[in-house]
Amino acid sequence: MNIVGIVASSHVFVASEISATILLIGGGGGGGGGSSKGNSGGGGAGGGKTYNTSLTLSASTVYTVTVGAGGLKGNYSDRGSNGGTSEFSGSDITTLDAIGGGGGGAATVESALTPGGGGASELSGNDGPGAAGNATYSIGAGGDGNKANKNGGGGAGTSDGGDASSVGGDGGDGSANSITGSSVTYGGGGGGGDGASGGAGGSGGGGAGGGFAAAGSDGTDGLGGGGGGGNRTAIGGEGGTGVVILRLPTANYSGTYTGTASVTTDGSDTIISWSTSGTYTA
Repeated sequence: MNIVGIVASSHVFVASEISATILLIGGGGGGGGGSSKGNSGGGGAGGGKTYNTSLTLSASTVYTVTVGAGGLKGNYSDRGSNGGTSEFSGSDITTLDAIGGGGGGAATVESALTPGGGGASELSGNDGPGAAGNATYSIGAGGDGNKANKNGGGGAGTSDGGDASSVGGDGGDGSANSITGSSVTYGGGGGGGDGASGGAGGSGGGGAGGGFAAAGSDGTDGLGGGGGGGNRTAIGGEGGTGVVILRLPTANYSGTYTGTASVTTDGSDTIISWSTSGTYTA
């Protein structure tokens, strides 16, 4: 009697469409520089948005990841620059983005309004560049430019920076997100600079404002924190870089990406967190 061996073959199923969750945080705005006029504004937090259920990736498609840069610090009498926009794009999806925070105002007369702005300038009666925020993202709005001391940069959790009568305004607090499996607070606004006492940075990476003739502190990279404002002759702090975080089922994770990224797992999912721009191939 012939015995026929039966070999069971395994087949790995690769889905053509992959459901994913993504978090994008833009770069924080740079803190404004001080001047002989005194105080300056803290940088606004980077804009952020989470796409929880609407993102579907296609197998073998290459997606481009852009991590928003932090805004440059303001030098003497200069406002800080805006943070860069973070993006995730591909041929089969609408580009997803999160704007950068606005730069903090310098301690000079400024009249231009910047969407998603940072802290307002010190001078009462003059609209600083952070007077207008971006309601679509509800993050990174600036302090009220019509109040001399309301010069903390806006944060993720608060649309305004802090108000104070004789010290720099605190940066607005950020907002927590658990896409990585642990709660992390992103998007803290930078504190305003003031000769009496610089404002504290908002939770979520905001840099502190400088005290008398002191520079503002940098926002935290990877959290989109705004830079703190400087005082007198001191410079502002740099804005922190943003981040792009993609979460998808480990069974559908290709392992193919470029750029600087950390890869972790949480339960049955894999999480890729980019700290520099790159790509992901689904």
